[in-house]
Amino acid sequence: MKKHSEGRLQIVLDTNTIFNNWFLDSPNFKVVERLVKLGVCKLIIPEVIILEVKGKYREELIRRAPAIGHLNTMLPKDRQIGSPGVEELCTSYDVSLRKRLEELEVESPSHGDIAQDEIVARLFGHRRPFSKQKTSDKGYRDALLWEVILRKVLKRDDTTFFITEDINDFSDEHDSGKLHADLLEDLKHCGSPNTSLILCTALGQWVRENGVHYLETAELAEDLKDGECEGFSLRAWFINEREAFIQALDEQVLDIFRGYSIDDPTVSYIEDPESVAVEEALMLNEDTIFLRAKVLAGVSIDGYIEQWDYDPESGRLPIWLVDLDYSKDYVFACLFTDLPLRFSATFGIEKKRITDFELDDVEIWGWCRHCGAVILSDSAESCYKCGRQYP
Repeated sequence: MKKHSEGRLQIVLDTNTIFNNWFLDSPNFKVVERLVKLGVCKLIIPEVIILEVKGKYREELIRRAPAIGHLNTMLPKDRQIGSPGVEELCTSYDVSLRKRLEELEVESPSHGDIAQDEIVARLFGHRRPFSKQKTSDKGYRDALLWEVILRKVLKRDDTTFFITEDINDFSDEHDSGKLHADLLEDLKHCGSPNTSLILCTALGQWVRENGVHYLETAELAEDLKDGECEGFSLRAWFINEREAFIQALDEQVLDIFRGYSIDDPTVSYIEDPESVAVEEALMLNEDTIFLRAKVLAGVSIDGYIEQWDYDPESGRLPIWLVDLDYSKDYVFACLFTDLPLRFSATFGIEKKRITDFELDDVEIWGWCRHCGAVILSDSAESCYKCGRQYP
């Protein structure tokens, strides 16, 4: 295990890192928990974020609760599903969240003593996280969070990683990996070097780039490399969990097709995998392995393209079926492409099975104009499937 000799690593989480991972128990959180116990890093979730998480949890309960009523209309009375009220569920969540924060040894600096004139000065100066386009309550929340980080989190000898999906609110306009100039000026004013705070877009990114180096390679790593180990088959497991992957990928599909002229893309099916591979197998504890694996599989995606924007000769999208007469404004398109699905998982050593998983962000760089295969790297010069050179 590598030693860290230049101060502790600090991880600050934004609300969107916890959204849909309400109990902070995903495989990547398990890695963070292990590193906290080893003294490698410290997890910080400011009080303003915890309050927002609880509010978002309530909103999601209210939004999803009617689904149970709709389902019950299709069930006989003796099979109908009961549900506790929103208030009871929120109370239960508060208890569970508090317990989990204690397990993770989370620090939660308060915001009550942050001077409001600092926030107001940012607002009227259009200084990030505010901007000329963004002066809403969301901007206020981001500004309050930033002030907490500046005043209560940053330490000269530590490296702080701020993990947020709202990267554009804090990053340079031309380089999303760098802090905005306004925020760099804040660091300078606080006496902190530019390198004292690093932006990350996801907890999985932090674990991949900074966390796994502190974990030991599992003895089963070589056996698991090809996805087969003493009765365990990664391929068979993936096929069995296909619906869960469809749902997880569907939550990302808007980002995957951002910049392409397709509306309401929806994942309709994932085929049996073309290939599977375990990229890392690391010890979390004596009973559990942390896996990072990749599956390459064909994915079908349905969506809509405006009539005026549909060009069958462009090759920009891997369209294999289209209904030109869907409506006067749109064509219906069915896309098919291979996608590299990387995911993190926990693997029980005794029973040789995956106990939990989460899909990592899917990154692609377009499609081959010759055969429609996905471009797997920004440095790729030729298609991995047809072998033809990219223009």
